[in-house]
Amino acid sequence: MMAQAVKWRPNPTPLSLIVERPLMWGLSLHFYTFAGNDWHNKGRNVGFGRAEWASALQRATLTDDLITRHSAIMDRYDPKKEIALAVDEWGAWFASEKDAPSQLYLESTLRDAVIAGHSLNIFNRHADRVRMANVAQMVNVIQSLILTKGEKMVVTPTYHVFDMYKVHQGAMLLPATVRAEDYVEGAVRLPGLSVSASKDKAGRLHLTIVNLDPARASKVAIKLDGGTWKRATAKALTADRIDTRITFDGTDPFVPAPLPARLSQGRVEVQLPSKSVTLIEVE
Repeated sequence: MMAQAVKWRPNPTPLSLIVERPLMWGLSLHFYTFAGNDWHNKGRNVGFGRAEWASALQRATLTDDLITRHSAIMDRYDPKKEIALAVDEWGAWFASEKDAPSQLYLESTLRDAVIAGHSLNIFNRHADRVRMANVAQMVNVIQSLILTKGEKMVVTPTYHVFDMYKVHQGAMLLPATVRAEDYVEGAVRLPGLSVSASKDKAGRLHLTIVNLDPARASKVAIKLDGGTWKRATAKALTADRIDTRITFDGTDPFVPAPLPARLSQGRVEVQLPSKSVTLIEVE
């Protein structure tokens, strides 16, 4: 499936309706994340190990390549970028547990949060073409933001990530480059950190950084170009284990916690926990 996903034969047909006034709003792209390359064997939703963690993040990272290559083809026929690329189905889709209430009901784990943050960073960085990106379902299906059980309801790790990333909405995308050690797990090699940045209407900077490595924290020094900055704050979402899951017992281990952030001479220093999603705000 992964090999098939990156085979391309440019086809101008979907964009042939672009005349003086575009007759289509956007081109749809669906892409789901799971462990491995077999659509019929997506890997366990819970109880997985580091190999499955790495495999799923490798597939999530492929989203960047798919958008880049879609955009390159669209740019040939739509250089003004009038037509949107709509990633209108994405998310983590693993095999349901045997006792799940439905085949599409997935318990939500830390891995889902890291996939969500990584994916949203990718969408942000392609904001010139990606104007809509819809996680597949909201409640009780695949990578949900909410799970219910009878009269009980919980928000998932993915919900918390969406809540953290809402600061990017309506803001201006800023270029952000990162130099960090790769995350290596067996034959899988991925960039260790994933990042996107924006500046809101009040002039505040927001950076969202995902540490893909499940075992190694990362001390980052962020150089801020331009402006005078007075304060930096940070909060991070993480958990003890890579397969920590949300439960209905009344406790939520995924509530983002404050993280020390040091601002000095136009640099922000933060220690990112392993397997985490972090939001940094600079004023």
